[in-house]
Amino acid sequence: MDIMTSWRTKWKVKLLTVWLTFAAVGCSSTQQRDEGAADDEYIVVTSVAILPVPSKSVASTKQELILTKLSEAITKRYKIPAMTGLSLGLSVWGSLVSDSAAVAETFSQTLTEARDAHKRLVFGKALRLLKEARDLLPRCGSEIKSSEQLRDVFLYTGMILVTLEQVTEAEAAFRQLASLDNEFRPSLDLMRPEQSEAFERARRQLLSANPSQLEIVSWPEGGTVFLDGREIGKTPIPALPLHFGQHFIRIELAGHAPFLMNLGDKAPPASIKAWLFPVWPGEDPPEDLFEEFTEGEDFSDDALAQLQTVASTYKVDAVLLAKFSLKGKEIQLTTRLFFSNSERFVREDTFNLGRKIKTHNIRINQMVKVFKEFKKKPKKKPKVKPKIKPKPEPKPKPKPKPKPKPKPKPKPKPKIKPEPKPKPKPKPKKKKKKKRKKLTVEEPPQID
Repeated sequence: MDIMTSWRTKWKVKLLTVWLTFAAVGCSSTQQRDEGAADDEYIVVTSVAILPVPSKSVASTKQELILTKLSEAITKRYKIPAMTGLSLGLSVWGSLVSDSAAVAETFSQTLTEARDAHKRLVFGKALRLLKEARDLLPRCGSEIKSSEQLRDVFLYTGMILVTLEQVTEAEAAFRQLASLDNEFRPSLDLMRPEQSEAFERARRQLLSANPSQLEIVSWPEGGTVFLDGREIGKTPIPALPLHFGQHFIRIELAGHAPFLMNLGDKAPPASIKAWLFPVWPGEDPPEDLFEEFTEGEDFSDDALAQLQTVASTYKVDAVLLAKFSLKGKEIQLTTRLFFSNSERFVREDTFNLGRKIKTHNIRINQMVKVFKEFKKKPKKKPKVKPKIKPKPEPKPKPKPKPKPKPKPKPKPKPKIKPEPKPKPKPKPKKKKKKKRKKLTVEEPPQID
């Protein structure tokens, strides 16, 4: 009996351990399935807005280039449209994202002081003030609606440089002046003869080259275009002649944020495609969203509501917040992705873009691979099998109709061969009549 009881207890222990192991495996596999199902629940993203957060540490021209490249990289990789640009930031943040209006006022004051110094023949001070005004143009040139102010910066600079016998630098300033306004001719009372000669040489040199033809398109159409402080017309503009030099473009449309663009000293592009975004619907910009993202805090309910307003205003499924900063001389880009339908965030990431434009392009293509959420699709719902209905009793098949007997085909009539035509009898040949020889009577010989 002792042997039997010990044997039974051993088997019970073995069975218990086997049952516990199976139970443990079953619980762990169920948990893994639940986690996997939760991870697969994604929302399809059909469009995204890359919203730049206000930052003055990086120049606006560099921000515009990087945002454009980022938009192109996302569109190319994930096949979804990505709207962006400083005009988008201007439509949401207003004065927070751009201080161009305040800089334009500073430019106007500096230019007034430079004119006054030129009148008093204080050329050193006037030249210094004019340089300060030129340095402000990349930040406020598109805001200036007076072509006279833009012209005077380069007009007074050229005249002072000619007086100081720096003719090469003076002609460069006069070429820029002629590029801003091809038909401008200064009055003789303002310029001395040597200054007029330098201006004419520079003007002829600039106008000797053919101008580029610039196309300007906007969505929506009908925006008023200002070029270098002068109103040109309304979009679309198929061909606008533009000479080499620095130019400033502004496009305005009621109810939309203005589109601002500064063209540098390089050759102008073939076309400009401006996206005019509607202005933020609230009276004040979304400051809660700006402060909480800048300080790295979790978004409050007010900031979430502002993000939802951004998504609904611009009709996108996702909003990618992007903030520029500097680490030494290298540009850094901090991003955070928000999905409007599920109110879900992706963690905050910071990318080092480097110093040069070439490294920017390479690293942007690498950083775009991080946004894998754009690639994922929602989990397909399992197909529900329909309930099996009882099969109806088959209807009795109708008796097949007897096939009609085929009609006998009529026998073909025998073809009657036509009787051969009798051959015509050959005509008898006419016998040729023999010609009779005429009898000739010989005369008797005469006898002497």
